[in-house]
Amino acid sequence: MPFIFIAATIISTVTTIAPAISAISVIQHDAQNQAGVVKLDDLSYNELIRTPERDFGVAVVLTAMDERMKCTPCHKFAPEFHLLAKQAKGRRSTNKNSIVFASLDFMDGQRTFNDLGLNTAPSLFYHAPHELNGHLYDFNRNGFLAERLVAFLNTHSPTKFAFKRPVDHTSTVIALVLLTILAVFAKKNWNTLTKPFIFSKWSWCMLTLIIILTMTSGYMWNQIRKPPQMVMTKNGAQYFANGVTNQYRAETVIIGTIYALLASTIVILTISVTKIQNTGRQRAAAYLWTLILIVTFSVLVYIFKMKQPIYPFRLFV
Repeated sequence: MPFIFIAATIISTVTTIAPAISAISVIQHDAQNQAGVVKLDDLSYNELIRTPERDFGVAVVLTAMDERMKCTPCHKFAPEFHLLAKQAKGRRSTNKNSIVFASLDFMDGQRTFNDLGLNTAPSLFYHAPHELNGHLYDFNRNGFLAERLVAFLNTHSPTKFAFKRPVDHTSTVIALVLLTILAVFAKKNWNTLTKPFIFSKWSWCMLTLIIILTMTSGYMWNQIRKPPQMVMTKNGAQYFANGVTNQYRAETVIIGTIYALLASTIVILTISVTKIQNTGRQRAAAYLWTLILIVTFSVLVYIFKMKQPIYPFRLFV
């Protein structure tokens, strides 16, 4: 009788664990034989994440790729995620503590989205081996580049690997072609266009202003961090990131436009208005452009206060 009880217990335990182990084996097999990213649904997500026997890490992105969802950040991040997963694919066969890359689309995992309380996409979690709770990747701060995701994974994962972006020669070829066309055009029009442009102080003034306005508006920050264009929230589109250390692409365009208007106002007040001969018109132009300057700067201060609510000052807005 005790033997029968022990045998029944063993059989029950094996039948309970076997499906979970089988599910993990299938997922590992899919990750090795597919393009590096395993497509999940509600059932396979729970089997993968909640199984204690899982001895490998999981980087899972919860996304919304259906065209009806109109998730631009999802489509922007997907190529980077697949590129990283493809490079990491070869490591799984030799590294026990490897990472499986998986994705769960909203159309296939609405219950999981609700359980996690997610109302935006994409959201990426890294689950360490044998751990249920995951580490959330901050897209607003880190952007969509695979290099930033590698740094995040290397921080939380026992697996350390480097990412090497494939060389894209298309932009180099296009730049060389454009430079060649520009050089030929400049040579043919040396006396009529090129020489007057080079020796004109106004040309260099305008070029300098354009470079200054472009850089101070956050263009290079966007090129390095690759932030999203904007973020969709339950209240609609959010064009300005919270805090002074984050910035969206749409915010860069808006701030750059405000800077350009402020610079143009100063130039007009100091150069154009002073050349008006009629005293009445000159006074009216000075009042008008001064008002534009004050209102524009008020908008700039308002945006800064909106990003940093503790800022104590404001003007008219």
